Amino acid sequence: MNTVLKLSILTLMLTFAGCVTYQPQPLLHDKVAQRLTEIEGTTSAMSQQKFDFSEAMRLMDENNRRLKEIKQAYKTMKDVAEIPTPWDNPTLSGGIKHGDELPNDFSSATQPFVSLAFAVPLSGRLSKTDDLNAVMAEEKATVLKVEHRKLFLKLRRVYGELYYLQQKEQTLDKLIKFVKWKSEETEKLKESGVYSPLDSGLVKQQLNSMEIQQFDLTNQILITEKELAVLLDLPQNFFNDKNLEKPKFYNGFNQNSLKDDVIQNHLDLAQIRAEYEVAEKRLRLEVAKQYPDLILGTGYAEEPGETKEFFNLSVGIKLPIFDRNQVNIAKFSGKRDELMKKYEKTVSEALISTKYLANKLENAKSKSDYHDQKLLVQSQENRDLALDAFNSDQISLLRYWEFEEDLINQQLQGIENYLKLWNQQSDLELLIGKPLNSQ
Repeated sequence: MNTVLKLSILTLMLTFAGCVTYQPQPLLHDKVAQRLTEIEGTTSAMSQQKFDFSEAMRLMDENNRRLKEIKQAYKTMKDVAEIPTPWDNPTLSGGIKHGDELPNDFSSATQPFVSLAFAVPLSGRLSKTDDLNAVMAEEKATVLKVEHRKLFLKLRRVYGELYYLQQKEQTLDKLIKFVKWKSEETEKLKESGVYSPLDSGLVKQQLNSMEIQQFDLTNQILITEKELAVLLDLPQNFFNDKNLEKPKFYNGFNQNSLKDDVIQNHLDLAQIRAEYEVAEKRLRLEVAKQYPDLILGTGYAEEPGETKEFFNLSVGIKLPIFDRNQVNIAKFSGKRDELMKKYEKTVSEALISTKYLANKLENAKSKSDYHDQKLLVQSQENRDLALDAFNSDQISLLRYWEFEEDLINQQLQGIENYLKLWNQQSDLELLIGKPLNSQ
């Protein structure tokens, strides 16, 4: 008796000794704030540096908080998948039995008993759980790849936007300087009677209108710099006076090949395929769970009033009469069907959107080319002719200014066309999951 009890108590103590203890880990924000503050303090020394897209990619891979979050989620699931699914813990129970009205020569009215029972899986439930965990880790790896590609394409878009907004800012500054000079000259000529106060007032109002546009453009630049700062996890003033490289437009594409690209590389489709594989494995596991485990039990006991010792062995199984895991089987079977419908919907929408975005992009490219080859060229020629006419006293200074101003406005319009073209190219690239100029 004493030996069995001692062994039972020792086993219980050793079992609990192997359990993991909780380690607190508080949330910290000071470290993040301190890092941004330190970078802000060194930004002024880094001004006027070339900042190309490859450097932006390096900084995003190194700093992006979203990537770090997904990498941790993948690591967590990978660590879980590497742990084999354990058997259910055995149940150790014990107690005492007490006897009444025993014979006069009884040995003891109270005797201990101990029993041990454990479940033996019969349906391959453990291996199917291992398969599920492995597929869930693969899903997290797919999520990591998908999110990294989305962030890359977003970075590509925002970087290009900031480049063209900066070009637009420089051209608008050029136009404002010209109109300021025009306003100063008009004021001088007004005093000599060449221009009226109305002429001077119109030029001043034009200048005021352009300076209002400058406020709006500055706001656009701030928004874009903020988006880039979040992607790179850098303070916004990091981008002050940075020289960005000109983004590259696509060199043409075949719409038929785009359909293959969208099926192979569409980021949402890749994620749905990974989710569908998880749903398949989960359904297999739930089907296996309807089959019960085999319960093996063993025990030791002594009879009250006697010196006899008893050992027993039992075999049991739950009969799947009422609960056959119907609820979870129906739930995850339905989940698989939902993902199938979602996949089909996404394929259909992607194919339709591909043709729409491709046509829209080609139209924007044609518009931009037409502007550069027709309007901008004609405006340049008109300005040159107007300069010659002014120098030969054929037109007035005010008339010449109109042609000079039109040229700068056409340059502004050209940059605006490039910005729209870049964003439409980015929309198509996000849909097909890769840059167009990589084809």
